[in-house]
Amino acid sequence: MCQAQDYDWLEQPREQQRRQGIRARLHLAELLADSDPRQAAALSQAAADLAPYSDDIAQRAMQALARIGDTAAVSARYGRLRDALQDIDEEPSAETIALAAQLQQTDRTAPDYGDVRHGRPYVHLPDASR
Repeated sequence: MCQAQDYDWLEQPREQQRRQGIRARLHLAELLADSDPRQAAALSQAAADLAPYSDDIAQRAMQALARIGDTAAVSARYGRLRDALQDIDEEPSAETIALAAQLQQTDRTAPDYGDVRHGRPYVHLPDASR
């Protein structure tokens, strides 16, 4: 919403739009968690990008990433949160630190969702004519 402009009256609508975008992404991620965990993780990441100082949203993103077995992305998400908070002289909560450590140590094997194409799992089915 008028990103290039810096009008005082735009501050509140911009913030409302940002928060609505975060809520929508998190809600959709919850709905897709079982059927499309990769998309759910991507949506959780997008929400965390919009809320760089939020422990809660970073935790949700890290958990979604762990569900698909992407421990490198868990570590990266935690690092982005830590860096953002450091910029404002804060640090992640004890719960976030513990969760990040737990998820990074857990060597989860991601379920095989096949070849992901267009954000959806692709499974090659054998030729039935044989």
